[in-house]
Amino acid sequence: VRGAALLAMLLSIIGSIQLFNEPQVMQTVDKGISNSYTPMMMAMNTSRGILTPKGDGPASAIAIVMALIAGVLAALYAYIERKVNES
Repeated sequence: VRGAALLAMLLSIIGSIQLFNEPQVMQTVDKGISNSYTPMMMAMNTSRGILTPKGDGPASAIAIVMALIAGVLAALYAYIERKVNES
């Protein structure tokens, strides 16, 4: 059960990083949701020029940082999974 719980936790964190649709739709109703509410919204609005710094370069940097975070979490998951299976 521990392995399944760790995988569910990893996928939940990565899903939170990639969250886009729900806040984007809710933004039309609630103006309290900013253009940088999630990293995906921040990347899209930066590439559109809505947020500063503007352009594709900063948006690509945001996407690369999100990918690095997901990679680190996946590596951490693999390490913890290996330790759990050894014991």
